[in-house]
Amino acid sequence: MGATIDVVFDDRPVLDALARLEAVGAGAVQLMTVLGSALADSTRLRFSSNIAPDGNKWAALNPAYAELRRPGPILVQGGHLRGSITFRPSAEEVKIGSPMIYAAVHQFGARIEAKNVKSLVFQMGAGGGLVRVRAVTIPARPYLGISAEDEAMIEAETQAYLERVMAV
Repeated sequence: MGATIDVVFDDRPVLDALARLEAVGAGAVQLMTVLGSALADSTRLRFSSNIAPDGNKWAALNPAYAELRRPGPILVQGGHLRGSITFRPSAEEVKIGSPMIYAAVHQFGARIEAKNVKSLVFQMGAGGGLVRVRAVTIPARPYLGISAEDEAMIEAETQAYLERVMAV
């Protein structure tokens, strides 16, 4: 005479958990949309604070140039760059940026050199005098990026999302 034992495995809880885990990936666009919206708002706020995502203050304007422009934050004259900040979510990532042709110049800085002419000519100062130079350097004023506050928001939103999706 032998002995046997029957083990019955109820796989329903495991299958339910796997279905919830699958929903995490399927609903990731929702999470990326929430993150993208918050990051775009955070980016737009940098145009008022003049502070880069790493916490450093943007380079000041050339004083002679500052005399010519309307008062206000450094990268805001007409508000076009700030107003062009958009985001594109997908299941894997969210992209935040601007389609403006000069967006990269302000983000990364640039050196503009005279190529087919002897010098660059432009107005500077309250008197509006013409300046002739061989090159001009525009300092980087990073507005795109993830600040410490953004990191905390991303962590909190992701945690809340996972808790909602994985709730039993």
